[in-house]
Amino acid sequence: MPTERKVEAVEEISEKLKRATGLVVTDYRGLTVAQMQELRRKLSAAEIDYLVVKNTLARRAAAASGLDVLEPELIGPVGPRSSWDSSRAPSTTASPSWPEPCRAPSTSSPTA
Repeated sequence: MPTERKVEAVEEISEKLKRATGLVVTDYRGLTVAQMQELRRKLSAAEIDYLVVKNTLARRAAAASGLDVLEPELIGPVGPRSSWDSSRAPSTTASPSWPEPCRAPSTSSPTA
């Protein structure tokens, strides 16, 4: 049975996902603590939210937000970036000093 804290976390993440006008899921493997802090500072300055949450909670929040397409992307150490201002692109704000691993959810269905 989910704890009240987890239920609240899912609700909070779901609300952020519902409000987002832009969303990018990034893999943060290989980043040092200093690089992660630099990334968070830059994203915060650009008014872009960077979430590091358990994938189970993120998947539940995505489903509650109608974003089931995110489920296959929420595997491993990933962090969704979201923006509420359409002029701010979460995919373009990063440090040029290190490569940014990034993968976007696929919205097309495979064809046979």
